[in-house]
Amino acid sequence: MLNLDHLKEGIGLRGWGQKTPLIEYKREAFDMFKEMMAHIKFDIVHHIFHLNMTQFDERVFEELREQEMDQLQLNTGEVVEEIGDSPDSVSDQAPKVGRNEECSCGSGKKYKRCHGS
Repeated sequence: MLNLDHLKEGIGLRGWGQKTPLIEYKREAFDMFKEMMAHIKFDIVHHIFHLNMTQFDERVFEELREQEMDQLQLNTGEVVEEIGDSPDSVSDQAPKVGRNEECSCGSGKKYKRCHGS
């Protein structure tokens, strides 16, 4: 962003060279954008290929995850269940009422006209 500000300050001089400043600004800003994207791609590939995989130990990550879960339980005061620990229990919820069924309040209207809005 700072480079674009510097470009904007100096682009007025292009008028002296018989070039349209707006078009020159657009062209140079796009060139700067392409250069930035190429630099980002280079950095990503560089970091991927220089990644030290010996630092990543699955056991250590599992211990850290368990500590975070314990800390979360202490902070909230609730028991946080992990995904897959309990079977799915849909039967605890009230049965869903269809939109075109009669409303359970006894008004005689369809659910979508009474409470479903």
